[in-house]
Amino acid sequence: MTVAGHLGELRRRIFWCVLVFVVLSVVCFVFIQRFVDAALALSTGFSFVYLSPSELLTSYMKLALVLGLVLASPFILWQIWAFVQPGLTEREASSARRAVISGFVFFLLGAAFCYFLILPLTLQFLYSFNGSKDIAANISFNSYMSFILGMLLAFGVVFEMPVLSYLLSRLGLLKPQTLVKARKYAVLAVFLVAAIITPPDVLSQIMTALPMLALYELSILVSRAAARRREGEDDDEDEEDEEDEDGEEEE
Repeated sequence: MTVAGHLGELRRRIFWCVLVFVVLSVVCFVFIQRFVDAALALSTGFSFVYLSPSELLTSYMKLALVLGLVLASPFILWQIWAFVQPGLTEREASSARRAVISGFVFFLLGAAFCYFLILPLTLQFLYSFNGSKDIAANISFNSYMSFILGMLLAFGVVFEMPVLSYLLSRLGLLKPQTLVKARKYAVLAVFLVAAIITPPDVLSQIMTALPMLALYELSILVSRAAARRREGEDDDEDEEDEEDEDGEEEE
């Protein structure tokens, strides 16, 4: 395909990505109250206000855009995949295909973990932190929803660590030995994060830290498996090259 052909295909794929994103954002805006109700159900005693006439509408629109982007991400990733796939080797294509599918699944798992465990603990702790009767917990609706979205997106990205480890290891950019050497620092970082975002009791911190530690250990296992598979494929390629050379010499 010529350069003009590539640019034409890229414009076509970008158009469809934007169209799907807009359509899904509109659909999310129609049903946005359900998501808002689910987010407000996590609050423990907060009272919500909006500080300008347009703040509530703009907050709803921002939520709809973010949700539309999340829902459209599988289609967008598929379009990106279809565009770059002809230029990839079979090994790279296979790894990228698995990473795209697994990445979206792990993102949803991370968001669910955050919603059902992390956010209730965090909001309960933040609300109980106020020890003064003269300070009322009147929270801006926009600030609250930004906090909820930020936490959900952050944990969704963190849960993609095994997928990223697999992809980097398959491409030869990450070695499992590196993850093993960094394990003690990762454990310390996980418990520090758990101590910050959860109430000051040991049980809550352990409940938060254990899944994150399990993700790190899973990343090590996945990286080892990917590295072994890569080494096996390299050995097979070397054997094929030797056979081809031997055949050429015989001829």
